[in-house]
Amino acid sequence: MGRVLYEVSFIGNIQNWFGIIFSIGILIVGVATQRKNSKMDRSMRIAITTIMIAFIAIYARVVLISCAGTLIPYKNGHYIEIEGVVQDYSPNFGNTRGTIESFTLDGVKFKCSDGNIWGYCPDRKNGGVIAGNGQHLRIRYVSNLLGNTIMYIEQMMPEEWEED
Repeated sequence: MGRVLYEVSFIGNIQNWFGIIFSIGILIVGVATQRKNSKMDRSMRIAITTIMIAFIAIYARVVLISCAGTLIPYKNGHYIEIEGVVQDYSPNFGNTRGTIESFTLDGVKFKCSDGNIWGYCPDRKNGGVIAGNGQHLRIRYVSNLLGNTIMYIEQMMPEEWEED
């Protein structure tokens, strides 16, 4: 039995939920401010509130669609499991969009970003577990329009390595 290094949770990447919570907070403050500030035209208040609600709805929809496309299939057992040695590892920590790790395992290419809502996020400060080339892993992933999303990573112990 290997050592489980990562498994997705129902909460997902908590940083993305902060976006929804922050947006709802701004909506509440905005509505409260608009009521006290009667100098603003009524139609302008309605327009601003509508835009805020639309933003929150779009963001929440993206989170839920991502959940339906990755987390739910994984929890229902609809995933692909592979095992092998990490190859072609690239940490790419200098990327302007955040940390993006890429590697190949058993011929399958993975690109992992800190922006993932559901699935493995590689930032070592937040628990990144891929050490580099040569690491023996068992990975469960869901393949969809977003690519190959890693849902589970297990470090294989030397006695479990398959001998060729």
